[in-house]
Formats: sequence, structure tokens, C-alpha cells
Amino acid sequence: IDDNLFNWADALRLAGNDAAHDLDVTFSSEDAQDIINFTYAIIDYVFTYRKKFEEFKNRKNSNALQP
Repeated sequence: IDDNLFNWADALRLAGNDAAHDLDVTFSSEDAQDIINFTYAIIDYVFTYRKKFEEFKNRKNSNALQP
């Protein structure tokens, strides 16, 4: 994965650890919304865009093989 995606995932991991293990931690609504947005961005990247890119490559390979 690229550095940005790694940094997003690491920040989410740390926020999750804080939320799970520190009873006194609080998140602003803006931070909570960012956590949700970054989570969806990672999910889109891993599950949606990877599949779309594979489909794109397959189409390109199929078109290259046709006369």
C-alpha cells in the first residue's frame, strides 16, 4: 500500500485503540466524522477500486488480444 493509505490506517488504528482502552478519551464530532470518512475511503480503495482496476486490466488485455 502507498504511504498515504498506510498513514490513514495507522491513524485509525490508534484512534480505535484510544476509544477501546481509554475510558476518558473523547473525540470531537469533526474527528469522529473524519474517522468514518477515512474508514470508508480505505474500504473503497481495498474492496471497490482494486476490483475495478482488475476489471479494467482484464478488458485491456482482452482488447489487445483481439484482431
